[in-house]
Amino acid sequence: AMQEKAGQINGEIARGPFRLEIGIGIASGNVFSGVLGSLRKKEFTSIGMPVNLASRLQRVAKGGEIWISAQTRQLLHAAISPVEPAHFMVKGFEKPIEAYRIHWKRNGETKPSYDSLFQRS
Repeated sequence: AMQEKAGQINGEIARGPFRLEIGIGIASGNVFSGVLGSLRKKEFTSIGMPVNLASRLQRVAKGGEIWISAQTRQLLHAAISPVEPAHFMVKGFEKPIEAYRIHWKRNGETKPSYDSLFQRS
């Protein structure tokens, strides 16, 4: 939906000097989410390896691209077109990570079930 909206906005501002480009990184796994901070300043945040990996994938994603981790691809295999994996080093990880640049299936094709993505403990 974000990519589609960016395309609409770019169509509206096509005559101007600016373009809206959104790169997205998605990783799956267990994270800690909650309110952190002191009495003076609190904020809701999530921490953990998937948060860091998603941030690194977002940096790899050029405008309009979506990059997902290998674990996310396993969860969404029916929802994405087959793609070849990419392997590259990113900050904070000792070994090269496996990631996929994806394109969502469209035009009335089956939508994925997201139930397996939201396992809460």
